[in-house]
Amino acid sequence: MREAARRCAALAGLVEELAAIIAPAAPPVPTPPGAGALPIGLCHGDVQPENVRFDGDRPTHDAWVVRMNRALDGVCMIETMRTVLALLLFGACTKATPDHSEPPPTPPGPITPHIDAGVVDAVADAPSDTTTSSDPAAIKPLAMAGPYKTIDDSCAAARPCGFTDMDAKGNFTTPAKTPDCDAVLDQSGDPIGQVPTTINRTRPTAQLWRLVGKDNDEIRVGGVRCAEPKGMRGESSEHYVFVHRKDGWWRTEQPMMSWSYNEKYCGGGMYVLWNDKGPRTIIGIAAGHNCLACGKQGYSESITELMVRVETGGTKPLVFAPLVVGIRDKTWRMDEFSGPGVDPKMLNEPDCKLGGSATSLTEKWPSDDEVILSGGTGTGGPVDTTIKIGVDAPLAAPGRYRFVR
Repeated sequence: MREAARRCAALAGLVEELAAIIAPAAPPVPTPPGAGALPIGLCHGDVQPENVRFDGDRPTHDAWVVRMNRALDGVCMIETMRTVLALLLFGACTKATPDHSEPPPTPPGPITPHIDAGVVDAVADAPSDTTTSSDPAAIKPLAMAGPYKTIDDSCAAARPCGFTDMDAKGNFTTPAKTPDCDAVLDQSGDPIGQVPTTINRTRPTAQLWRLVGKDNDEIRVGGVRCAEPKGMRGESSEHYVFVHRKDGWWRTEQPMMSWSYNEKYCGGGMYVLWNDKGPRTIIGIAAGHNCLACGKQGYSESITELMVRVETGGTKPLVFAPLVVGIRDKTWRMDEFSGPGVDPKMLNEPDCKLGGSATSLTEKWPSDDEVILSGGTGTGGPVDTTIKIGVDAPLAAPGRYRFVR
């Protein structure tokens, strides 16, 4: 024991001497203006240049972080060498006298490993309300019909919707026998083709189709108009996803979305964003439903945000079940955007609640086939039935999802 003590007594000095021989002095670490000394133990992995911005010719804190990273490389190299040398020498000087004391107690549970802040899409970075189960929820493709020679043939094979007559009690009778495909073939006639009022927009109509991939395959969101009895003010439609490839036209067997409202007082709208990622296309759809409110002195609009993945390759195209990734609503005075003056008395009615709310899930992609949703308190999942816009909006639950084929 006394021999081990003598060998270890000079340990600290020997480590410093070896470190000085192997590595030069560390470069000075820059300190941002107004900041105090850097915390002890700060190394390169503890700071990351998220953004480098400049305020005129003066770097902001983020720019200083980049400079600190470069300088800290030298500091941390020396710290690492000192640690390794100390461990080696400590093992050598204590080898002759093994420690027979009781081992430390086992921690009460698994220890979460440290993940470097620079690791992109690390699971440990997910918010606390995000489920990070090893078994993600599966998002499966919807059933597809096709291929058809033309888009006319593809739409004509869709199910008819609506009714052409009604009885004296107001019950609809005589179901439609053929689908109305005019708005699919000429999308300028789609009643849902207008961008919702509460969406910041650069154009009044939605872009409902897109050419993708090296073969210029076409993806189209098309609406079949539903029949209405003559004299009625109802307006209904069912929207499908169509895909055109070299082998012809395909269509989702069921409509993905549907609208139904009295067009005298209400309306529908859609805003579409297209995001091409190699063989996959992510469609972001903001589907809106609006009506007069507050005694016709205002408007109320609800929006359902959908994320839809489409792949045009393979033996047949894949359109995956959509996820509802956001819901929002707003009620506003008729004269807020445009329109005549309003009656203040009607705005004070108990059922007139101006304002609104919004919930949008954050998407994070650890890989091409997985997405992590965070935020919100939804309990839904992939929707493989027709979503009735303005009626139900099953917000997806936060957690991990995987696209499966």
